[in-house]
Amino acid sequence: MEDPIRYIGLEKADIRFYDGALRHAVGAKHYQVVRANREHPESQEDYGWTYNHAPMLCYWNEHFWIEYLSNPVSEHLPPSHTLLTWSRDGETWSKPVVIFPQYALPEGVYTGPKKELIKPGDTAVMHQRMGFYVSQEGRLLVLGFYGVSPDVHTSPNNGYGIARVVREVYRDFTFSPVYVIRYNESGGFRPEHVPFPFYTASSDPGFVKACGELLANRLIVRQWWEEQRFDTELFPQPSRQAFCFYTLPDGRVAGLYKNALVNFSSDGGKTWSDFVRCRTIETSTGKMWGEKTSDGRYALVYNPSTDSMHRWPLAVAASDDGINYDNLLALTFHVPPTRYAGWAKNLGPQYVRGICEGYPKPDDGHLWLTYSMNKEDIWVCKVPVPITGEEIEPVDEDFTDARLIKWNIYSPKWCRVYVCPAEKRLVLTDSDPYDQAIAERVFVKSAGVTVTARIIPDSVGLAGLYVDLADARGSVPVRLVFKHDQRLYVKGNGVYHDLGRFELGKAYDVTIKADCAANQFTVAAACGGEMLVNKAFMFNASVHALERLVFHTKRRVNYYDLEANGKDGSMPDLPGAGTRRQETRFSIAVVKTADHRL
Repeated sequence: MEDPIRYIGLEKADIRFYDGALRHAVGAKHYQVVRANREHPESQEDYGWTYNHAPMLCYWNEHFWIEYLSNPVSEHLPPSHTLLTWSRDGETWSKPVVIFPQYALPEGVYTGPKKELIKPGDTAVMHQRMGFYVSQEGRLLVLGFYGVSPDVHTSPNNGYGIARVVREVYRDFTFSPVYVIRYNESGGFRPEHVPFPFYTASSDPGFVKACGELLANRLIVRQWWEEQRFDTELFPQPSRQAFCFYTLPDGRVAGLYKNALVNFSSDGGKTWSDFVRCRTIETSTGKMWGEKTSDGRYALVYNPSTDSMHRWPLAVAASDDGINYDNLLALTFHVPPTRYAGWAKNLGPQYVRGICEGYPKPDDGHLWLTYSMNKEDIWVCKVPVPITGEEIEPVDEDFTDARLIKWNIYSPKWCRVYVCPAEKRLVLTDSDPYDQAIAERVFVKSAGVTVTARIIPDSVGLAGLYVDLADARGSVPVRLVFKHDQRLYVKGNGVYHDLGRFELGKAYDVTIKADCAANQFTVAAACGGEMLVNKAFMFNASVHALERLVFHTKRRVNYYDLEANGKDGSMPDLPGAGTRRQETRFSIAVVKTADHRL
């Protein structure tokens, strides 16, 4: 039997590598929204909680909004609350605020599994598969669910939780009180056990109308099934985990779930076909996301791995019809280490969500996504549309356009990557002890290429600047390093060659000519018109062709292999993870490429 939704491409992810050794989606940019920090909670959200997960994304009131849940250390271990943050541009985010606070369990009420383990003073655990609803009148509702986890092995989405709650977000960035939109009586909880009123008690008729509208929208409400699976009024048909949907050209709604399960509805979400596991979509317990993109095509985003422990890479495939997907490309090309120990902290970028069909979207036409990294930090990603892994024109970049449309960016909060418009420079900074800044430019695939760049070392702390030429699978035959000891190195024939000292504040014009047939490259570097070096070196690895120029501030920050286990809580805290280091800063003024043979 043919998969109802299928991946027809030949590319498969090799998860020995954080990007799956896949080609990279051109122009994918990643900005860190929340960086967990136990030592300095004021830099995070004033709590310093280090389990941050399950982000949800929407666009409303000319801002991006992300909701996520948070626990002090581990999954399913209270206390727990849900937070909200927003951004005008998707790059710089507000300090998160608690939108659904901690809730102390009333004694002797819970009737679900392992009720004997509930102790006085225990609190609820947040769990939600849906974050936002935009009403027909343009009101934004944010939603959460209070569940119960007597121990880490009892999930709060098992149907025995407390209630689903709702607040309205106002256009002045204030919020309504918290209300209940649906009680969960299967767990034993009644209105008298919940400290929040039912939504119909609100004095705002527009809010009451928006909540009623949401309850009547069975397609949107289908996202609630896991937590409220015993509510047969809402769910006359059972669902599955982490539902998302998109509409096909023939009008059917495609439903996507964890473990590559798919089904369809021909009546707008009222009734559904049987579930089918799509074998060609190789994924496990990380979420999938499907969406119709601004060019009229479709995008399918998921972790292309059957190994649920190592949820990398995050990848995208595109389709003309929403059924046949091809050309698997990596969105994420780096995985930092987990800085803080915790139970059930699967490794990698995971639990991806986009902007729900029918909700407002920004006018830039990009595919916008959010995900958690290592169940610790929250990130946002934007991908230019149409989605492609190839460049067809030479690079001629002077950074007059700060949007960096074709640049792949990885920008943690303490390793920012940005354009300085006044100076027309791309800037990479680094003050993070366990992460790095990355700016990558895909160029025309070539067996012989010349790359020129003007590089200005502004300051050096404990990081430097690595300049790599790489092939489609990430092999690096060419490397130039402005090291933190203020010496310039070239790696050739597997050996680092010291080319001499560089000075801060001066511009270095670098030309690299690489020839894959000869397994050889030359490096010429000049400063102020004076030639410092012009020398040939052998490749560090043999490749057929080159197609990536990568600037990054550290050689490597993560050494996880497939034996690393983030699930059982055995990974220790990393020392000094919450303290910034002296900042490294490099600027890049010009980048050009051209086909060339030595």
